[in-house]
Amino acid sequence: MDGSLGLGNRPSPVTHSNMQRSLSSLRPRVQPDDLRSVNSTAARGQALPGRCVTPAASSSNASRMATSMIATGPRPPLSFNSSNDESPVKLDIGGGMGGGLFTSTNPETRRVVPQDVNGRVKLKVVYTLLEAQYESPLSQAVRNINATNSKLCIEIVGYLLEELRDVKNYELFQKDIADANIFIGSLIFIEELAEKIVATVGPRRDELDACLVFPSMPAVMKLNKLGTFNLSQLGKSKSPIAEFMRNARKNNDNFEESLLKLVRTLPTVLKYLPSEKAKDARNFVQSLQYWLGGNAENLENLLLNTAQAYVPSLKGMDFDIVEPQLFPDVGLWHPLAPTMYEDVKEYLNWYDTRKDMTFARAMRL
Repeated sequence: MDGSLGLGNRPSPVTHSNMQRSLSSLRPRVQPDDLRSVNSTAARGQALPGRCVTPAASSSNASRMATSMIATGPRPPLSFNSSNDESPVKLDIGGGMGGGLFTSTNPETRRVVPQDVNGRVKLKVVYTLLEAQYESPLSQAVRNINATNSKLCIEIVGYLLEELRDVKNYELFQKDIADANIFIGSLIFIEELAEKIVATVGPRRDELDACLVFPSMPAVMKLNKLGTFNLSQLGKSKSPIAEFMRNARKNNDNFEESLLKLVRTLPTVLKYLPSEKAKDARNFVQSLQYWLGGNAENLENLLLNTAQAYVPSLKGMDFDIVEPQLFPDVGLWHPLAPTMYEDVKEYLNWYDTRKDMTFARAMRL
């Protein structure tokens, strides 16, 4: 037996040497020059370079022919145990064309640096997120501040959570945290990556002007810092916020849903909290409202509000900050509409009275 697999043959026992020979025989041998004639050759029914043909292919039954035509980029070599023992065969499948998902991306593409400081206070903000949906509005918010604010300019850079698996990206993250003023994190629920963030941000927490961490693992949430605010404070009082935090610690299954419900009711709750005693806690909750709003306007006001309240060099500054813009959990959205509609009648009323388009009128016969 020659070790090849036929449709009617019994395969030979799989040993280390057999597997090496089998895998070597299956490697594509299509060269660049061969690819030019693939179509014409295939049309004539001739054999192609890199074709793996079963023994049955030599018969008149052409339908039993197995063809392998692969035209891809370079692939990593297959590596095996060098010993002749019976330990499992190890295949090296890492380092493909992309080198991994997020580990091949460059955080520098998310860095926004003010072109002209011009005597303004310059802050550095570093953020780490699970996904990239906040990247565009955060960048837009910072660019707007840099273009319009006469007292403040911001450098911002962001890291996707999975990027921190890469050694170079993690080193860049550590370097950015070393001279950052504000850190923002959200949805950090992968334990080994959360440990990296705690190990990097934790030692600098007291030196940061502010640290905002939204729903994440408890160890990361403890990094929160807004003045004297400590996240554990929210679980020791008798307020609705404290009740939420106590329930959240007991059951994490509906954490996000409960969080959204809390945020919807906060405007009526916050006014009953003592302004001086709960100032920092109020700012944290308001920051969460800005964050969940998610658009560039909300995030711009989040950055301005945090900088104004907690950056020593901006003490006494009075920026034009508006209240968080909240959006319904479920609603009707149109890219040209001024807002999101919870009611169908409100949406149709806006749509039927649009001035940016002309509606055709029915002709009477």
